[in-house]
Amino acid sequence: MQAVLKKIAQYYPFTADRFVCLGGFNQHVFKNNSYVLKVFREDQASIEQLEHEVNVTAFMNRAGVPSAKIVQSFNGREIEHILYRGVHYFCFVQTHIAGDSIPITDLKSTQVYQWGASIGALHETGKLYPHKAKVQHWHEESLLSVAEGLLEEPLQSNWRNLYNQLSALSTNHQCYGLIHHDFHHENIRFSKNKLYILDYESAIHHWYIYDLAIPIYHAALFIEKDKRCQWYESFSTMLLEGYASKTTLQKKWVDKLPYFVYYRQWYSYLYFEKHLEKNEQVTQMLEKMKSYLAAEKTII
Repeated sequence: MQAVLKKIAQYYPFTADRFVCLGGFNQHVFKNNSYVLKVFREDQASIEQLEHEVNVTAFMNRAGVPSAKIVQSFNGREIEHILYRGVHYFCFVQTHIAGDSIPITDLKSTQVYQWGASIGALHETGKLYPHKAKVQHWHEESLLSVAEGLLEEPLQSNWRNLYNQLSALSTNHQCYGLIHHDFHHENIRFSKNKLYILDYESAIHHWYIYDLAIPIYHAALFIEKDKRCQWYESFSTMLLEGYASKTTLQKKWVDKLPYFVYYRQWYSYLYFEKHLEKNEQVTQMLEKMKSYLAAEKTII
C-alpha cells in the first residue's frame, strides 16, 4: 500500500511520508497533515460509489451543514484513478476535521442535543438534494438482496416478517428521504463547540427516524445492560429535542424509534455476518446478536 500512497501523493498537496492509517472497514482511510485520503481497490468500491460520497459531502458542505471539504487533485479532479501493478485504485481527498471523538459515557446532554440537531439539519438540507442524482433506496442495498441467504430458521422467518413490515410503510416526503445511514459516534467530531459530520458514503433514501435509531443502537452497546432503559429515556429525549429544533417529524414516526433500533440490530448482524472474517471472538459476538434476534428483542 505504501507504493500506492506514494503514487497518489503525486496528485495532491502533501508528501508521501506523512500518511497515518485512521482505519475504515478495509483500513482504507489515511490522514496526511490537514488532509484525509480515502482509497479503494476496484473490488472494494466502484467509481459510482465514490462519486456518490463526494457529491453528497460537497452538497452538504456548500449548504452549510458542517462537514469536510472535498479537495481537488492537481488535475482538477475530485476523484483520481490510480493503476499500480495491474490493479486499479480510486481515491479522493477531503480536509481533516481537527475535532474530538467523545466517548459515549462522557457525552454531555448539550452534545447529545447538538447531535440530534445535526441529524435534523442534514435531513432538512437533504430535501433539496438534486433529484437527478442517483441515490439508492433502502431496499436496493446489495446487503438486503443476500440477507435471506445469510440466515437459517427461525431467523430467516423473523427477517422476512420485518422486511415485509418495512415494505408496507409510507415513503412520503414527510417521513422518508436522504439520510446519512451511519450516524454513530465515530462519525461525528466536536470542534470549538461545533459538531461536524463525517463519512457520507452510506447516504441513502430511507425513513428519517432510522437515522435517529442508529446513534442510539451503537451508543447503547457502551452502556451497561441493566442501565440501558434509563439511559435510553434520557439520551433519546435530548436527541429528539435537538432534532426538532431543525426539522419536524410526526409523532407516529417518533413512536417507531424502538422499532428502528431493532431494525439496526438486524442490519448490523447481517453486515457483520457478510463481511467479517470469522474467528472465535467474531463467532461469539454473532451468536450473542443472534440470540436477541431469534427472541425478537432489542438490546435496549
